[in-house]
Amino acid sequence: MISLLILILVIINCKHEYPPFDEYEVVGFVPVDSVTYGMLFANGERLFALYDTTFNYNPGPLLREYSLQDPTNPTLQNVELLYLPPSLIFRKHQDSLVFYRMSYYDLLILNLNTLETHSLYLGYNVQDIVHREHFLFVSTYDGLRVLDISNLPDYVEVFNDSIYRYGAFLTLRDTILLDMYESNDHYRAKMWNIKNAENPQIIFEGELPGVYYLAYGPAMTEQYIIIFDHYAVHRYRHDTYDTLIYEDMLYIDQSYSSPKTSDSLIYLLYQGNRIGIIQMDDFDAEQITISGDYWNYQMLSFEIFEETIYVLVRRQGIHILQRRAS
Repeated sequence: MISLLILILVIINCKHEYPPFDEYEVVGFVPVDSVTYGMLFANGERLFALYDTTFNYNPGPLLREYSLQDPTNPTLQNVELLYLPPSLIFRKHQDSLVFYRMSYYDLLILNLNTLETHSLYLGYNVQDIVHREHFLFVSTYDGLRVLDISNLPDYVEVFNDSIYRYGAFLTLRDTILLDMYESNDHYRAKMWNIKNAENPQIIFEGELPGVYYLAYGPAMTEQYIIIFDHYAVHRYRHDTYDTLIYEDMLYIDQSYSSPKTSDSLIYLLYQGNRIGIIQMDDFDAEQITISGDYWNYQMLSFEIFEETIYVLVRRQGIHILQRRAS
């Protein structure tokens, strides 16, 4: 009986206790064994954790897939050991594809659906990349290139806008591609209609005064384009994607990473220990902060699905947060 009582006390004491976040609450937890480095990717009703249990900071040989049919209770579907080359540099995740740079001229594509990898020798450095259907849109020093990848590992270049690009970023929404790059000490933006990927059409082109150095790729919603530099978040409004109208700027007085957006909110990860949430249409509204002091600067990555927040924490796992009911 004494042993049973001790066991019960141990189980009770091991229960996760969380600080009283003002606006959000932790509604679930999924352990990830000995995670030291990793990234979360959301794709539809699926959440992927690509992670490592060492401190090598490799891309992560372990992959877990969870179903998000119940967003507060991710259900483990699969665990895989991946055989990825060492020293890959993460570039981007979009839908079911993860892009890495293997060397200055090589790109590696990981398909999360099939777990296949393909190495592409491009002959140029990828600054940013997005994909739609079986086409890749690649921003390079030598221009914006469109590649048909329907027969990987072979590919065919079907379009090249040869204007030099530096500090470039790409963002895609439906059939609209936002193409941004440095030009004469400020940024220039092009909006392309890529419904016909082999013959993209420019629907807007113009300069972005006041934007000098982008820290991360912009975000595009039905109404807004959000631009992230090192010191501020800028909001532009677009009218049917053929006009950019500057609206507001929010100064950021601390370093941040991993910006993400929903249709109405902007999420920023501050120094690995807290998440700030900004109302997209009102920069004057008070910013919501999810204090991460409890996690002791160990937030590795976070993802958003239907405004549920998933936070991968070192040596713990995935914490699931939702807005408190009003």
